[in-house]
Amino acid sequence: MWLELSSFKLWKVGGHTEILQPRPDVHQPPSSIFINAGKLTKLWIKNQNLGVLKNSRFSRFGGEISRTTIRRVIRYHYGRKWRAMQRIPLSKETARQRLSWCQAWREDIDELLETIFSDESSVQSQPNYKRGWVFRKPHEKFMKELVNVTVHGKSRLSIMVWGAIWRGGKSDIVVMIRDQTARRREYTSLSYQQALTEGLLPIWTGFRHFQQDNARIHTSESSTTWLLEHGISWIDWPAHSPDLNPIEHIWKQLKLNIRKMFPNLNLLKNNEVDRAKLIKCIKLAWAAITPDQINRLIDSLPRRLDACIRARGWYTKY
Repeated sequence: MWLELSSFKLWKVGGHTEILQPRPDVHQPPSSIFINAGKLTKLWIKNQNLGVLKNSRFSRFGGEISRTTIRRVIRYHYGRKWRAMQRIPLSKETARQRLSWCQAWREDIDELLETIFSDESSVQSQPNYKRGWVFRKPHEKFMKELVNVTVHGKSRLSIMVWGAIWRGGKSDIVVMIRDQTARRREYTSLSYQQALTEGLLPIWTGFRHFQQDNARIHTSESSTTWLLEHGISWIDWPAHSPDLNPIEHIWKQLKLNIRKMFPNLNLLKNNEVDRAKLIKCIKLAWAAITPDQINRLIDSLPRRLDACIRARGWYTKY
């Protein structure tokens, strides 16, 4: 397919079509210039970035292609532009490890389905508000019933919690405690081990594997020793793989429950009384997560692995 850039058509009211010629320009290539749309599309498939295409030169016309031309050609083939999805960076080696891990566990999927999946998450009194969709008329855009109310400013309260899920159940939600002996009083391996003592040991029967990601406090020597001393077997987890962990969607559900059940948490202040209120709200929202919601996520594991295998270890929709 070839696109002619030296002219375009304009439809008038009476149905008459008039060919308009662009005005001469010293920077414009000679008339009767054509772009091979197929070559441009191939370059788009390779880069898929408007800035990259804008800076690409085509020797056939001895100049840069304008953004308008690029948009017109790409829109013809792709229909519309999409906002790039946000994902954590992956290297070729990480993608290879993810692919190998998924291929190996796909053969033992029944064993993986019985695993206890765990993770930490930060819950704030002022959540990140998603931009919602509404049906309205043009003049109704600022109606109080239809606007997406958000609160600006930094959240006053932020609490780190630990939790675990498995087919048919979940652990208690555990509030992690900062290590007061650490230089910056951050969360350390000791904080993690205290969370496991409170949340994992009461549910551990020895008949399941335990999953944790590769955070430093998880893989430290002291945490590894703690797991061995308590007879806990864990699976090796590929780096940068939150899309393979079903508990990531449980955190999303938890925060959705909090927003629905307690819409005024943004009024809380940074003091012990309001901190206790936020913790209570978190526990109630965690209790509202149903076994059916958990089971649906656990049952998605085969699809997650298949998606990663199809992507050769790269990004998936999860």
